[in-house]
Amino acid sequence: MNIKQCYLYLTDKLNKLSTNFNQNLAYHVAVRAINEAQYYWLDERLKLEEMNKTVQRELQFLIEKEEPLLFESTTNYNEYHLPDNYYHPSLLEIEANLDGCLVGIENDFIENANVSVYLHDEMTRPDYAWEQTFSTFRNNKLAVYKDTTPGYDISKIVFHYYRRPVLVDMASSHVNVDGVLSTDIDLEFSESASYEILDIAAKILAGNINDRGRFQYNQSLSQEYK
Repeated sequence: MNIKQCYLYLTDKLNKLSTNFNQNLAYHVAVRAINEAQYYWLDERLKLEEMNKTVQRELQFLIEKEEPLLFESTTNYNEYHLPDNYYHPSLLEIEANLDGCLVGIENDFIENANVSVYLHDEMTRPDYAWEQTFSTFRNNKLAVYKDTTPGYDISKIVFHYYRRPVLVDMASSHVNVDGVLSTDIDLEFSESASYEILDIAAKILAGNINDRGRFQYNQSLSQEYK
């Protein structure tokens, strides 16, 4: 959605939410709210992604894939650099080498705190004969655990992930924190998703007016997007 249209919609919405709000909303203030709202909206959508095919279609354009660079290889795991624009995992394709035979391996993304449990359970530990392994995220790296059977190793991985959304901006005399003069950068989501994001942005701004408004804003967001 065009960023100027976003600004006009946001201003109108904000004045409906708070009659005391000044209609002269600074561009850079609106930009910060919209960018914060993008991430709030995306986080809530990702929570529903596995259950809702409509949400999957909404977010499909954010999915990218690449073969990440190896950072470190140990006996138990390979650790890879995450892409610079990485935000959330989607899928990990793993190709393993079993004594010269290449096979596809199923992967589970798990919490780092559960690694020890998975390694000591024969039903979940890496086992290329059963085409299974797991991976986790730590220190901004992707760790893929390996079957330690001699002659077995990871041949290739392809990481599918949701990238970060493009941060919006509006041309004005405002200089951004990186020292670059602001310029028009549109909201990249579909029109229907953009309106939802702008509704969140309006509540973010309304919640920043005073403590009472902030409490109402937090309650409203949790009711609508939980």
